Amino acid sequence: MSRPPAINLKCVEPKILSACLAVALLLGVGCRVESRVGARRAGSAEKGSKQAAEKGSERTTGENTARAEEAGAITLESGGIRAHVLVPEGEGESIGTYLVHIALPGGTQEIREERYGVITGAWLADLDGDGEVDLIVAMASAGSGSYPTIHFFQQTGQTFQLRPLKDLSEAQRAGYRGHDTIEVKDGILFRSFPRYQQGDPNASPSGSSLTLRYSFTDDAWMQE
Repeated sequence: MSRPPAINLKCVEPKILSACLAVALLLGVGCRVESRVGARRAGSAEKGSKQAAEKGSERTTGENTARAEEAGAITLESGGIRAHVLVPEGEGESIGTYLVHIALPGGTQEIREERYGVITGAWLADLDGDGEVDLIVAMASAGSGSYPTIHFFQQTGQTFQLRPLKDLSEAQRAGYRGHDTIEVKDGILFRSFPRYQQGDPNASPSGSSLTLRYSFTDDAWMQE
């Protein structure tokens, strides 16, 4: 390719030469300005994409938290022990299993037990007065009675063992049709329920309610 002929600047009029230089200068500045604007736009786009990604991550975290709450997971902590109670995903509400993940000072423990209904509460507390934290998981059966199942896990050393609790006595069962409320207050396990008179419909008990506490010394439900 032939090179363009050289221009003898000495032959160019000074005014024309000045005008050419001014145009060249303006074109150079314009290119630099456009380059800076483009870089700023690219930077803004990258920043916007990053913010959108962060917001998307925050939304995902929020949705996961909501799903965990909807699943009824319960997290407990007491005496240096942390327990996480949850129902495995995909199980039915009326019957199935539940899991407990326990973190102890000396290790961890995994518990899987049968579930009879919906988990209504869980507590970590020293219930039997031996100085070690125990675990209570309460359930209510599906159906009109909502009868309770109470699992008591006694801590022995660095493990939790399921121990049976006694049922109501014959006298305590008079007028009983379920609908218990289970609570743990100040290290004491309570249950309260309405009592029915003969002929009462299930939704309208006319008897007085009864509140009982569990005595681990007597291994029985005692009236308050």
